[in-house]
Amino acid sequence: MDADYVSGCVSEKDEMMVRQRHNVAFMVGILFGACAAACATLLFTPLSGRETRAQLRERYAELRGDDAGPGPATQL
Repeated sequence: MDADYVSGCVSEKDEMMVRQRHNVAFMVGILFGACAAACATLLFTPLSGRETRAQLRERYAELRGDDAGPGPATQL
């Protein structure tokens, strides 16, 4: 079929509906992927929440160049 023939048969309203459905499907896919990634992260994290936060604080301090070391909030 010729592309001009096909585009001539579809109204602007129909094209807009197709685009809206595509956008909704894309956003649902993004949300589903984010939820799946969050669940996988929670299931496969080797440390507890407290230990993970302490480790993140230590690494952040290393990146900043702080030599003070971990504070009392990072003690387990």
